[in-house]
Amino acid sequence: MRQVKDDPINQQGVLKVTKFKILAAVAAIVFVGCVLATDSYSQQYPNTATQAQTVQAQPVQSSVALLDVGKIFKQNERFKVLKLRLKDELQRADAKLKLQRDSIIQKARALKGDELKIGSQDYKQLEAEVAKRQADLQVDVQIMKKDLMTKEAKIYHGVYIEIRQEVEAIANAYGLAVVIQFNGDPVNPESPEQIMREISKPIVWHNPSLDITNHVLQRLSHRSAGSASSNTRQGIPQQPRR
Repeated sequence: MRQVKDDPINQQGVLKVTKFKILAAVAAIVFVGCVLATDSYSQQYPNTATQAQTVQAQPVQSSVALLDVGKIFKQNERFKVLKLRLKDELQRADAKLKLQRDSIIQKARALKGDELKIGSQDYKQLEAEVAKRQADLQVDVQIMKKDLMTKEAKIYHGVYIEIRQEVEAIANAYGLAVVIQFNGDPVNPESPEQIMREISKPIVWHNPSLDITNHVLQRLSHRSAGSASSNTRQGIPQQPRR
């Protein structure tokens, strides 16, 4: 009688049993590792939904705040008034230039009429005058554009300085270390440009309590109305100190 170890059938069976035991042991090790890894991950990164509820339920203790500067410019009443004044000035300047342009057109038409003979002294004088006035008009247009652009830049700069002053007052009063500019406009899912702009934002998500935009708007409104003082604390979010 052959020994069991010499039996090919029994050898194959032993190999199968051994292989099964090895696979089972490996599976057990992998399972334990997964459990430990999941437990570690859960400790470091709690459930997102639960964490979001906790964040919304409790005030965020942070020395960082967010500011939508674009929203402030859109809703700041003083900025709107200054822009309207500049628009009126632009319309007046444009009307003045239009009169000059119409006058030049009238003289240019005389060159095409029958009153003046081409090549005559009067024709040459009028032709030179038209050319000079056209050149002067172009210079006037460039000067006007540059002047209005400078005035517009000064308006933006002046209002931005006021925004910075109010933000500084809030930061000093409540221990903010940094205020980051962000864009809080909703995204139109049908606009590829807006979608790409949203994707490229440095801030992926923020807690609403970090946004001090409305508080800055309130302070700017008080400033414009002349009712605010340097010690005003109305409208400042109650951010805890560090």
